[in-house]
Amino acid sequence: MINLLHHLKRHSFVFCAAFILVIVAAFHIFGDETADAEKRELIAVERFWSILERNPRRGTSLDRVYGYYVDTGQIEKLIEKSTKRTLASPENAKVWLLHGLILVRRNDELAAIEALQKSESLDANDAMSSFYLGELLISQGRLRDAAEALERALSRKPAKNDALAILQTLGRVYERFDDKENSAKIWEKMEEMFPDDAGILVRIAETLEEEGKFDEALLRYEKLAKLAKTQNYARVRFTLAAADIKIRLGRKQEAIEDFEKLLEELAGDGWLADSVRDRVERVFVRQADYAGLASYDRKRLAAHPNDLNTVHRLAVALVRLSRTDEAKELLQKTLEKAPSNVKLRLALIDLLVNDRNFDEVERQYAIIDEQDQNNPDHISQWGLAVLENRQLDEESRKTRAAEIWLRLVKARPNDLATLVMVADLMAGKRIDAEAEELYQRAVELAPNDPTYREYLGFFYHRSGRNDKAVTTLQTIAEGERRTAANLSQLSNILHGLGYIKDSLEAVEEAAKLAPQDFALQLRCCELLSENNWSDEAKRQLAVVQQLVETD
Repeated sequence: MINLLHHLKRHSFVFCAAFILVIVAAFHIFGDETADAEKRELIAVERFWSILERNPRRGTSLDRVYGYYVDTGQIEKLIEKSTKRTLASPENAKVWLLHGLILVRRNDELAAIEALQKSESLDANDAMSSFYLGELLISQGRLRDAAEALERALSRKPAKNDALAILQTLGRVYERFDDKENSAKIWEKMEEMFPDDAGILVRIAETLEEEGKFDEALLRYEKLAKLAKTQNYARVRFTLAAADIKIRLGRKQEAIEDFEKLLEELAGDGWLADSVRDRVERVFVRQADYAGLASYDRKRLAAHPNDLNTVHRLAVALVRLSRTDEAKELLQKTLEKAPSNVKLRLALIDLLVNDRNFDEVERQYAIIDEQDQNNPDHISQWGLAVLENRQLDEESRKTRAAEIWLRLVKARPNDLATLVMVADLMAGKRIDAEAEELYQRAVELAPNDPTYREYLGFFYHRSGRNDKAVTTLQTIAEGERRTAANLSQLSNILHGLGYIKDSLEAVEEAAKLAPQDFALQLRCCELLSENNWSDEAKRQLAVVQQLVETD
């Protein structure tokens, strides 16, 4: 076996050598094309560099330049290039700013701070050097110094978009060392600069919420909700955000009232209304206040007696309180008025199953099937419910479940997906005779599709009929289907199920049918080695080696 491993290692070396020869040949063929691509990339990088020289900023140009030098392993060359520019033009603020940005990307923070400070001192009108310096000081935890740098950036009258970024960063800094007076001034200044701009208000509100300043965030969300009068989704979004903050502030009842107003406006069963109802439930569930939730649902149902969604939610709340009889009575009364509501009937069935009232369970499922015939979800659950009926002996339960599930097959006798689904249901509950018949029918309907033979083989394997499993699976590669690809697939299936000898026979046959297929020959060698058949493995290894050397 040790010698075999040596052979395998030698084979790996030979294969790698052959692969390298292929690569070398490829370079001869495609060398000129690759060189042209590299040349074009370098030209593009030089263009981005010229943009940075004129206007040093973070963004696409810096990313492309820095990424190029990193990818090509020349980052030191970039640093050297930037350093030489500072030596050649020591009084040029832009040179120092670009140098600082490069050093920041390289995580050389101390050198970057010096470069940015130099740039800041050389050009009293450029706000960006002060801004970048402030951000770098924040990362070092020097918040006071950062605030001073950001204030200097603002004093240099930056462009409007730059001012927005500077103000937001400065506001965060003041919030972090709890300077409420200055932070309030910053947010007010942002609002003055961008009056009625919802996007800016959102940024302020989200920033304040992230920093834990809930009172201030709430004011902004409420303002945003008022601004979005005609925008339904936006108004709901901001009202919900405001209500969530009220909950965090302990103003639970106010939040619920806000939710109620939204529900009145939305009036319907749309997803927005459902989202609001879910928020209301979470208010109670977070505190495990199921009695409060049931009380809320009762009040809402009294005000909206035809709200079936609330009926379902109230029934769930009552079940959580172990008041299942009340829940059942509520559902039964409602279904008398709304007999076609499947959601409520399924909720009632769950309670009936818990009560072990299987006669009524069957009656309710029969009603559902009349309204929505042969729905796979309902039929499958119906059969599973019958199997829980311990009032019947096991054989009777299985017979009844099979009878119910076979409704789907009768409705779609030639539908392969239905056949397999029902067969899987039966196999899972050990209704073996019917399951076997359905798997076999699927094979008959699609004789050239190996998938269904595989399903049948797996069924026999799970049932402990190993010989039958192997025989069935082997039909995947039988007759006209006996190809190298099918035999290879068969080998993998058999190997996965633990039928090693049969797996090896299949892959050996595949290797004979495709003698030039390197992967198949190597797989055959691996299986022989794995099972300690060293003599056969050595012979197969010689085949693999010869294939590599002659290809």
